[in-house]
Amino acid sequence: MPEPRRSTTKLVITGAVISVVVIVVIVIVATRGDDDSTSGATTTAGLVIQSPATVTGITGVGGAGEATSSTAVVPNTYPLVRSLVEPGKFDCTTLGSWKPFAEVPITLRVGQPAAGSTCGETVLDLPEGSCTDTCSAVPDDWEVREDPGVTPQALMMVVAPITPGATTAQFLCIKDSMPQIRQVLPVTTSIHDACLAATSNSIEIPYVPPVTSDIPYVPPPVSVDLPPATGR
Repeated sequence: MPEPRRSTTKLVITGAVISVVVIVVIVIVATRGDDDSTSGATTTAGLVIQSPATVTGITGVGGAGEATSSTAVVPNTYPLVRSLVEPGKFDCTTLGSWKPFAEVPITLRVGQPAAGSTCGETVLDLPEGSCTDTCSAVPDDWEVREDPGVTPQALMMVVAPITPGATTAQFLCIKDSMPQIRQVLPVTTSIHDACLAATSNSIEIPYVPPVTSDIPYVPPPVSVDLPPATGR
C-alpha cells in the first residue's frame, strides 16, 4: 500500500509548485502593468506645452501661438526727450531744433511746411496745424529706434508719422551722428531695411589712359596710287 501514498504526495507537491509559479507570474505581470502605466503617463505629460513661454531655444514664438514681429522695437538707450530746444512758431524758413537724447550730442531740424510740400531732405516735417501758434515739443507718436548692436551715435532712426494713425511715416536715419536723406516708408519698416539696405548712386566712369610721349612714331605707308614715271 505505500505506492498510492507516494503518488498522492507527489501530486500534492506538484500542485503546490504550480500554484506558486502561477502566483509569481501574476505578480510580475501586475508589476509590469503598473510600470507601463506610469511610463505612459510621464511621456504624455512631457508632450503637453502649457504656454509658449515654457519653450526654450525656439525663436519667433509669441503669446497665443502668434509669431513675433521681425520689426520689434528695441528699448531706447537713453530717455527720449520730446521737448524742442526752444519753443517757437516754426516753418520751413524758421526751423526748430530737437535733441532726442540729452546725453547724445545730435540735434535735428524740424519745421511745419505748407500743405502738400516739405521743408527739406534732412528736415522732419511737423504735422499741419501743430505750429499754428507755437511749438514746444514733437508729436507723441514720433519715436526713435536703435540698433541693439551699436550706440545711438553710430546708428539710430527717427520714425515720424506724417499724420496721426498713418500707415506711412518719415524715416530719418542718423549714421555716425550725421542725419541722412529722409525717406517715406511704411511704419513697420525695420532699421536695417531703412538705414542699412545696400544702395549705390555711383556712376561708372570709363578709364581713359593718360597721354604719353613714349609711343614710338610709325610713318604712314607709301602710297601705291602714284602714276607711273614716263621717259623722255
